[in-house]
Amino acid sequence: MRSTVYIAGPYAAATPELIEQNVQRAQRLGRFAVAQGLAPIVPHTLGASGLYGSPTEQDDGTSRRVALECSEALASRCDCFMVILRDDRTLSSGCAREEAAWNAQPRPGFYEARTWAEWLEVME
Repeated sequence: MRSTVYIAGPYAAATPELIEQNVQRAQRLGRFAVAQGLAPIVPHTLGASGLYGSPTEQDDGTSRRVALECSEALASRCDCFMVILRDDRTLSSGCAREEAAWNAQPRPGFYEARTWAEWLEVME
């Protein structure tokens, strides 16, 4: 049976194009995880689908709150955690919450955090 891995990374961005870029990066990392024999959970795809509300329109914050609550619940159940760091090697606020949920329990798997450029080197 494949171990589950949570794929985290920045989602929110200043423009719809940058949000799409963040979604594409998470999807690519998810495909890499599959190739490594893992079963990835990629919440970026859920947000981009509009499951939690509009991914590009402003609302009263409900969509973001619901998305983060659902993401934390998913992260807390995964064996492993892979995160795309910002270029300055920091976590986005959403990633920090997901990481905290994942860290709340001892895990049998691994934790890997890299910038997108570093992930590209590993995936090549």
